[in-house]
Amino acid sequence: MKKFGKFVVATLSFAAVAGGAFYFLKNVINKDSKDDFDDFEDDFDDFEMDDEEEEKEADEQSDSREYVTINLDAVKEDAKDMADNIKEAAADMKDTVSGAVSDIMEDAADAAGDMAQTVKATAEKTEEDMNL
Repeated sequence: MKKFGKFVVATLSFAAVAGGAFYFLKNVINKDSKDDFDDFEDDFDDFEMDDEEEEKEADEQSDSREYVTINLDAVKEDAKDMADNIKEAAADMKDTVSGAVSDIMEDAADAAGDMAQTVKATAEKTEEDMNL
C-alpha cells in the first residue's frame, strides 16, 4: 500500500510539472497576444460603415416607395365565397356524421337484440337443468 501511495504522488507531481511547463511555453515564451486580436480589429470599423450605408439606403427607398391599393369589393367577394364553401362543407359533414350515427345505432340495437336472445336462451337452459 505504501508503494502505491508513492506511485500516485509521483504521477501527480509529474503531471503538475508537465502542466506548468506547457503553460510557461504557451504564455511566456510564445507571447503573441497581438496575433489573437488581429482578426477583430477591422470588424469594429465595418459595423460603423454598415450602419451609415444602411441608413442612406433606407432614406433613398422611403422616398421612392409605392403603395398598393386594396380592392375591398374583391376581398368581400372572396370572403363571401369562402363562407359559402365552409357552409357547404359543414352540411356535407353533418350528413356524413348523421348517417354514421344512425348506422351505429342500428348495429347497437341489433347487438342488443342478439344479446337479449342469448340471455333468454341461457336462462331457459339453466331453468331446464335446474328442474331435472
